[in-house]
Amino acid sequence: MSDDQPLLLFDVDGVLLKEDGYYRTLALTCAQFYRRRCGELGIAVHESLAGRVSTLAEVDELKRVFLPTPVLSLLRARAINSNWDKTYAIVLGLLALTQEDLTSTTIPAALIRHLGAVAGQGQAYLQALRQIGESHAKLFQDVYEVFQQIHLGPWSGVDFLAQGMLAHDEATVDAAALRSLLASLRERGCCLGIGTGRPRLEVEVPFRGMGFWSFFDEKRVVTVDEVRARERERGLAPFALAKPHPFTYQTGADGVPLEQVYVIGDSMSDALAAEAAGYHFIGVGGDADFAATLRPSFAVVSDVLALWELLG
Repeated sequence: MSDDQPLLLFDVDGVLLKEDGYYRTLALTCAQFYRRRCGELGIAVHESLAGRVSTLAEVDELKRVFLPTPVLSLLRARAINSNWDKTYAIVLGLLALTQEDLTSTTIPAALIRHLGAVAGQGQAYLQALRQIGESHAKLFQDVYEVFQQIHLGPWSGVDFLAQGMLAHDEATVDAAALRSLLASLRERGCCLGIGTGRPRLEVEVPFRGMGFWSFFDEKRVVTVDEVRARERERGLAPFALAKPHPFTYQTGADGVPLEQVYVIGDSMSDALAAEAAGYHFIGVGGDADFAATLRPSFAVVSDVLALWELLG
């Protein structure tokens, strides 16, 4: 890219692609660990959670139990960005519930109560949850493996998950309108990159399918794969460099002057990472979503298509 070319670094989930697929995967994963916990305690699974799902609508019913809006808002406010971390936090919450809560319809309220009682942000918050909820070091890996199996497929005996939940990904706005926006930004002289907690495969597959991939400079695409590789190289704990750490965006913007870098994200962790790196930040959502981190130099748009008017 040229010396005076603006660099736009996009988060993916909630900005370019809907998070519905990940949230549905989260709900199915939490249901698996809920049933496992009930088995460990020798108690009956609540009748509303006992059946094996066969449709997306049934998955959405599980989502209302394990990821009600207040729980999602709470985790976002704690700068929990990775969907694996969100799932892990909720599983830790489930492990802290009483038998009475586990066998009643109060699971959502109980999760809010337990998850909300812990302070901190990012990995510090998860560490605090671990101290009250679970001591087994392998739990995160177990959560990760179940999540990935459901998300990438095939999930045994569930026809609509033959290719995983990834096959149901959708753009946050009309795909043709989004392709037009990306093409216009490129024509206007912007370089486009990505900074995401998704693995590269889970970006490239839906982006190629929707015709987005060619608009991005692959040298400016940073995923969780690059984050984990650097952590291993430095001997750091897993996700030590994940957002809200600025590493993801700093790697994508390597060599670009601070004033030319714009981060476009939908979460507190994106805003915190941009602020730590000294970049411009454009939030996708509402002012309330970024109230704790809004700065005079930050902007908020209702959806990604509003970027054209803002940047124009």
